[in-house]
Amino acid sequence: MVWKLQFNLEYFVYWLNAVLGFKFFRFLVLELESLVGNVRNEVYLNGDIKRKNNSKYFIPMLPANGDFQYTLRGHTGPILDLSFDFDGKVLSIISISHIEGSCSCDMTIKLWDLESRTCERTLYGHDHTVSSVTYSSRYIVSASRDGTVKVWDVSNGLILVIIGRYCVRSMTGHDGWVRMARVNREESLIASCSDDKTVRIWQFTSGECQVVMYGHEHFVECVAWGSSQANSDV
Repeated sequence: MVWKLQFNLEYFVYWLNAVLGFKFFRFLVLELESLVGNVRNEVYLNGDIKRKNNSKYFIPMLPANGDFQYTLRGHTGPILDLSFDFDGKVLSIISISHIEGSCSCDMTIKLWDLESRTCERTLYGHDHTVSSVTYSSRYIVSASRDGTVKVWDVSNGLILVIIGRYCVRSMTGHDGWVRMARVNREESLIASCSDDKTVRIWQFTSGECQVVMYGHEHFVECVAWGSSQANSDV
């Protein structure tokens, strides 16, 4: 049997516009969802309430008894979260950074030196929105919409700087957006929560999932450790 194939340019153009339009619309919806999910949050710096800006820059609100100090510039997209190291000298900020001329996102974590007011390092590795970042003594723990929790070595080791390999561990198991990850005080466990309605407890050193907690009937957006004890409530 012989088939006669005909190419209809008009129908092809309609089909192509529909496909590209759907992908672009989906991209906009995902980004809008990220912004709406984070714009209502507030962070606390030095005891004062500062609102997180869905902005390309981190701009602190004016304190009641002081003046505006400075702006940290470098991100090219909305800022979603921030965290200080234990000494209060390094500020870590996560953001959605758009690649010029493409329909994808490059999710980054930037480390800022607050004394020199410069971006010291940019961490790449997540495949989707980075929703949470927190410090331990020498590591950063991040959570992402790509379903992973990642541990980054941000020490000043020369080898790490040369090869650019900062992500030392990637933990998979959640079946959905990982909204937040937090480390206990002893830095032995990591707790994470997700849109898959679960909370997971991970071994910090090995990355092994020790416990999966069920019970929520909808997205779990926040998690915290209850006390300073290693096996405390979550």
